[in-house]
Amino acid sequence: MRPLCPLVTALIGLIAGAAQAAPPSYKLVHTIAIPGNPLAVFDISSIDPALGLYFLPDRSNSALDVVDISTRRVIGQVGGFVGAAGGHNDVAGPNGTQPTGDGYVWVGDGTSTVKIVDERSRLVVQTISTGGTARADSIGYDPKDHIAAVVNDADAPPFVTLIYTPDGYRQVLKKISFPEATNGIEQPVFDPRRGVFYVSVPQVGPNQKKGEIAIIDPVLRRVVGTLPVSDCQPNGAALGPKQQLLLGCSTANTTAAKPLPTQVINTLTGRVLATFAVGGSDEVSYDPTNQTYDLAARNNATGPVLGIIDAATLTQLSAIPTATNSHSVAVDPVNNEVFFPLTAGSSNTTCPNGCIGVYAP
Repeated sequence: MRPLCPLVTALIGLIAGAAQAAPPSYKLVHTIAIPGNPLAVFDISSIDPALGLYFLPDRSNSALDVVDISTRRVIGQVGGFVGAAGGHNDVAGPNGTQPTGDGYVWVGDGTSTVKIVDERSRLVVQTISTGGTARADSIGYDPKDHIAAVVNDADAPPFVTLIYTPDGYRQVLKKISFPEATNGIEQPVFDPRRGVFYVSVPQVGPNQKKGEIAIIDPVLRRVVGTLPVSDCQPNGAALGPKQQLLLGCSTANTTAAKPLPTQVINTLTGRVLATFAVGGSDEVSYDPTNQTYDLAARNNATGPVLGIIDAATLTQLSAIPTATNSHSVAVDPVNNEVFFPLTAGSSNTTCPNGCIGVYAP
């Protein structure tokens, strides 16, 4: 555990207040080397703030990389995943990661399975099939009802699997198909205020400009509503303050990489509250302490960047150049550091073999 003493809590409050008065700028403060093969292919990462661990699904090494946040070092690589699968993204793994707050992190794999990893022993303790033919991808979690939502984005039709999780007892509850989704489905995020999952649907039907956010009630085990989305192709989603939902808008279609502006919408009405030129994002995250959104904008119009947006004022703070196809981001709400994997290659002038960049205000 990483308990916060009263002084630290007070300081965080002061920092949050100062951030609203004078928004911070961000810079690269550290890099973390990855053992093994160059970090060429990876997917959606996450942080367990209670244990101080960062998890990166590292397809280049067919492993889940486990990073100790306090020492900024890789302390383990959990194997047993299919890896890059010869470049066939639909069956590659590991994929999305989701800590569930009970000492386990769930990781999607290319075999339509979810692997449950014990965070302390760094061993796979259970494998759950979602019953599809392609990869299990992004994962969301409802801590109140102990239900995980696992997305199979590459199946036809794509679907979400709801899985009951408490006390080591894990059971598949329901499979929810999305036959109207014509470009997969993406990152689910849980809203504790309403008790629902928001699931990004990049495209509905033949119109590339029309997507939606599907609203799933995990207790009723069904879609209970949708929020229409235009000109976005939403991939990542991050829940912010005041019913804000930031959408990581991707590209107009799979053949022409036309980045679409980032949108922030109201989760009750679907109304667009703000748009931002930085776009073409995959994973996005939210820092509740600093009240900032973090964007892995790999297809941004001016080149790949880490985008930082102030949620309180809905203004863009930073757009920091990164590296080609760097599309994963996670934030530690304890110290406000942003963990951003940088893809190996000639565009990466910071760490050509790939690494995890740590950015801080």
